[in-house]
Amino acid sequence: MVRKVDELKALQPIVMKQLQTIYEKNRMAHAYIFDGEKGTGKRDAMTFFVKLLLCEHPLENVPCETCRNCLRIDSGNHPNIQQLEPDGQFIKVDQVRELMSKLQMTGVEEGQKIYVLHHADRLNVASANMLLKFLEEPDGEVTAILLTEQIQGILPTIRSRCQHIKFSKLPRHILIEQLEKAGLTK
Repeated sequence: MVRKVDELKALQPIVMKQLQTIYEKNRMAHAYIFDGEKGTGKRDAMTFFVKLLLCEHPLENVPCETCRNCLRIDSGNHPNIQQLEPDGQFIKVDQVRELMSKLQMTGVEEGQKIYVLHHADRLNVASANMLLKFLEEPDGEVTAILLTEQIQGILPTIRSRCQHIKFSKLPRHILIEQLEKAGLTK
């Protein structure tokens, strides 16, 4: 389940402000790295940001959650969004090659195309080099979001071409709440 905007703002106030400011000032980079420990809200923040970029009726830098694009993002059926997970231990070169060919095709829909690499630190050498070539020569309205828990596992040349969004550790009180919900006692 995706966290609500208020929960995300409580969990990651600096990150949420950064993302909303990027949108508000129309200062889009062509690539981002969302870097933080497991459980810090990277996936939810990524979904929020993608919705914000594609929402038909955003209000005060928040997606409406009711337009066609927001609903398709929720259902995982938006044709302009591609997500890539590791195949086994690594993200393989064939996966990146297929992703790049999809992104270079004329889209079914106009506008922004977004690709998300989950566990981007698991790119093997060949796939990292192929991604690097694509990052060096962005084609049209394409935005990359790389999610990682281990930024040092991403090639420095890839990191240098991405805007770094650093997620804070979980606030202590939220961590305690989550542990209690999971059945642990104080």
